[in-house]
Amino acid sequence: MVGQGQWADAESLLRSASEGRPSDVRLAFELGALQHEADKRTDAELAYGRALAADPLHPGAMLNLASLLVDSGRHQEAERILTPALTRPTKALSAAMELLLALRSQYGGDLLPVWAALADTDPSRSDAWTQLAAAARGHRPDEALRCFINAVAAAPYDCQMHCNLGIGYMDLGRLAEATDAFVNALALDPENADALGKLAMALDAANTSQNLDRVQQCIGLYLRALELEPDSTTTLFNLASAYKRGGMIEEARDCCRRAEAIEGPSGYGLRALMLAPRVYPSVQAMLEYRGNLEDGLDRLRAEGVVIRDPLATVGETGFGLGYHNFNDVEIQQHLARFYLDSVPGLDAVAPHCARPRRRGKGQKIRLGVVGSYLHNRTLDNLNEGLIRNLSRDRFELVFFRPGGVADSRSDAMDQLADKVRYLSNNLDGARQAVMEEELDALFYFEIGMVGLTYFLAFSRLAPVQCVTWGHPDTTGIPNMDYFLSSSLLEPDGAEAHYSETLIRLAHLPTCYPRPPVDEAPGDRTRLGLPDDAHIYVCPQNLMKFHPDFDVAVARILTQDPDGWLYITTSAMEAWRPALQLRLAKACGEAVAQRIVFLPQMSRLDFMSLLKVADVNLDPFHFSGGNSTHEALALGSPVVTLPGDYMRGRVSLGLYRRMGFEDLVARDVDDYVDKALRLARDADWRESVRATIRERSVILFDNVAMVREFEDFIAAAVDAAQRGETLTAWTPAN
Repeated sequence: MVGQGQWADAESLLRSASEGRPSDVRLAFELGALQHEADKRTDAELAYGRALAADPLHPGAMLNLASLLVDSGRHQEAERILTPALTRPTKALSAAMELLLALRSQYGGDLLPVWAALADTDPSRSDAWTQLAAAARGHRPDEALRCFINAVAAAPYDCQMHCNLGIGYMDLGRLAEATDAFVNALALDPENADALGKLAMALDAANTSQNLDRVQQCIGLYLRALELEPDSTTTLFNLASAYKRGGMIEEARDCCRRAEAIEGPSGYGLRALMLAPRVYPSVQAMLEYRGNLEDGLDRLRAEGVVIRDPLATVGETGFGLGYHNFNDVEIQQHLARFYLDSVPGLDAVAPHCARPRRRGKGQKIRLGVVGSYLHNRTLDNLNEGLIRNLSRDRFELVFFRPGGVADSRSDAMDQLADKVRYLSNNLDGARQAVMEEELDALFYFEIGMVGLTYFLAFSRLAPVQCVTWGHPDTTGIPNMDYFLSSSLLEPDGAEAHYSETLIRLAHLPTCYPRPPVDEAPGDRTRLGLPDDAHIYVCPQNLMKFHPDFDVAVARILTQDPDGWLYITTSAMEAWRPALQLRLAKACGEAVAQRIVFLPQMSRLDFMSLLKVADVNLDPFHFSGGNSTHEALALGSPVVTLPGDYMRGRVSLGLYRRMGFEDLVARDVDDYVDKALRLARDADWRESVRATIRERSVILFDNVAMVREFEDFIAAAVDAAQRGETLTAWTPAN
């Protein structure tokens, strides 16, 4: 009848039939469609409504009624009609879900359930998988990776999908797979600037030894990407990081200036100000850096600089300040105040912190631990015993792992927790991940080594927040409540060194696992060391070589013509020439010929070096931690001169714990004398070795420290529930 133009008759028949069979969805829909086509909108709405009353998921009625409502400007009613499609998504409802997506995109609304429904009904929707991955990436990077994998499966010849997949792998520290993904992207589009830059990022992140050839390769890739997209501030930021690792600070600063010229006043200018050498030529250079930093912070604040994403535009912390040998409280607080004034929302507060929960009797404390950057052996060694031995009767442990390079050691650490959350290098997402856990207390292995943990610490994510000696310097951050140290480490009056409340544990703040001393061969020849020389070692990263230490090195080697000093460059090969130049100036060229810089070593070779050394020289002002534990386990004598700050007193603390202080020097003269006597007096050296081997046992697997830590956290949580912060804490006897 419609085909013959008999619209009225057709409508009359359908209306009669529909009224006689009100639950017949097909009749109601056909009536509505006829009225819709005849532009009888009000009647069509009523008919579609009856169809949906009988079948709320009828695809045609849902789509057509929503379209009518949208045409009349009633988008909220249209969204209400379309939303049930998300409860049981099917391909037949795809058009309705697409309209819902368009409405929420235009007028605001939660898009994720729509993308999820579209991906569920049509796995070939790479756009849906990409959107889901982007939403999950910050706080659930494992879920984001799953979505990125599905996006590549949906669009295997799309270069961008492979780039996204690579980022997903990087967020979880799976850098080999990330590299493969970026290589695949470049195979599809060799001139893709994004793929070139991201490949450089993956190679750079995997270069934990900071091999200079690899650094140059990354720089080359970044420069190629910039040729294609000269105004990419992201590439300029990453190129600055590569230059920094290569020891080219001025080139890194130039990248920051170029980025700021593109975007205007921003965090890039601050980064140019904060970039600093790892090895300074003099104490005066350190003072100049600190003065320039403080002046620059004041200037930028006066200019009203706003930093939207400090990780993406600054990425720097006050980490290097701790190596200067000054009280850093004021400068760290100055830096923290600047960030709080310049970064909107940096001091966000988790909702549950406004009213800390009352724990019932016997209810576990929910403790979050922000772990080390992946592939950081030192921090894992210092904290593994604590995580392993933490009472699960008193605590529920949520372990937060920042990104980096995943390996078997980090995987083993993760297995010790009740729950693991991986944090990608996204501040908002990481903050959300921690907030979701509604913690009673949050404990950081360190703050300052990487930007993510530093900026995360500005937020109030738990009623109790504390940090320990992973990086042994104050944070200056107002929301960091406590710094966990030890009475064995701290000098009198050390409270003035911290913006946090200083907690002096009776034990050293580590349950350090005993190193595998029996595996280390004591063979100099194997390491290429002379048998007839006095072997001095300083197995520290080059940042610890303060200019004040040079005079002791010069005096020891000058007075001992048979002495050779071996320095492990670790991951700082780029800064070796600067230190060589400084030591040559202090020692003279002839003596400096007996200073040897060793390349990155395996742990077995490193332990062997400690074992065969006659003397282990602890650098001034920033002593060994991990290396001193390992040396003492081997019976290797460490000569130390305690500094004014905890970071220069770690070896002293270990010796105090052992009840043996024969190698703790009073001053520089005493330091030199003890080192020379150890090298020359074989009988005394062997006696000292035997004593160290015997007494160092007490340093390892100290579960009593874990119980002390537990008691402090419980006391701090109880105080927070009363609305208080502990001003002091005395360990139980």
